[in-house]
Amino acid sequence: MCDLPPFEKDIDLRKTGIPIREAVAKCPKLKEFTTGQNKIDLGNPAALRTYNSCLFYLLRKLKITIPEGFLIPTAGLRLAVTDIIWKKAWSLFPPTSSSPIWGVEVGIGATAINSLLLAQKGVQMIGTEIDSESIFWARKNIEQNHLQERIKIIESKGKILQGLDIPPQASFVFTFPPYYEASASHLVYKDRGFQGRYSELVAGETGLDFTFHFLSEAKKLRIPYAFVVLDSLTLAKRALLYGSELDWRTSWIRFRAGTRKRYLVYGRSVS
Repeated sequence: MCDLPPFEKDIDLRKTGIPIREAVAKCPKLKEFTTGQNKIDLGNPAALRTYNSCLFYLLRKLKITIPEGFLIPTAGLRLAVTDIIWKKAWSLFPPTSSSPIWGVEVGIGATAINSLLLAQKGVQMIGTEIDSESIFWARKNIEQNHLQERIKIIESKGKILQGLDIPPQASFVFTFPPYYEASASHLVYKDRGFQGRYSELVAGETGLDFTFHFLSEAKKLRIPYAFVVLDSLTLAKRALLYGSELDWRTSWIRFRAGTRKRYLVYGRSVS
């Protein structure tokens, strides 16, 4: 096994949010989920949905509906990841009035939050999605933020990139992929903590099937950048090494929020 590179960045997500006391003052509907110590019960999905919806509005003025039973995007991580993707793409392809940056999100999800954050920056986004209910909610979120002209949704019908109408001028593709093994499908629809639908959580027998196909197809389509976010150091290492085997120029970034860690693995085309 080859040596792994050091983290390009190591980001503390606790510095990117808003203190709970301040969030409650600015978003009164959070009060019903707080305790006397200004803490929020983060094991309560309703509290998580409300808290993160409030943060997206307070930090980016985005109105986000997070439907019950779907994956709940954490604001700090999504803001940090999309900022990095934007900066990487901009450094290679500075946008002009006649030639904007194009990007593709594989698995736009019910909130469409990642595509919305990038569309706010002027990126023309294509979002793919396999789940029809997720498409319904994603369109509602896009419409209530008036970004229909910058985000197009494609029903993927089980495809990842190949065989879909991916614009040839796409500067990057990215995904927050499913990464649980098929044997972990009992995690779907939990009453406490995070929730998610089967298509949002389960990625085949190994947990990396989806990610490997994503990186391979992005390479075949000659897309300059491919980004994938994983929540396990083991999975991130394997994705990093697989990208190197495909001749991507790979790197990774770690995000920390207390004891929880996430990893952004990305490849840049060397050709």
